[in-house]
Amino acid sequence: MLVQNYTNKVRLMKLVTGEEIISYVTKNEDDYTFTRPLMCVLGVDPQNPLQGQVSFCPWLICASANISVDISGDKILTILTPDANATNQYIASVGDIRE
Repeated sequence: MLVQNYTNKVRLMKLVTGEEIISYVTKNEDDYTFTRPLMCVLGVDPQNPLQGQVSFCPWLICASANISVDISGDKILTILTPDANATNQYIASVGDIRE
């Protein structure tokens, strides 16, 4: 399968570890670079406990907010374009670096 390279696109990834990461992603030859990655977490709304709320937290807790991490393609189960609400919330959290 031919995958085109791209730079700084907001993507949602499911890793083999089960983590769901939202990040600016650059596709390289054999790997991906995650820039400013955040982990998606599900919280409980006390007003409506049957309805979860998605929020973001640092993926690497003690790392710089501007970190870039290279991840091998075989560690990623899937890569999706997040919905507009998640994309906007992510960009509001980390800033806009899209090209």
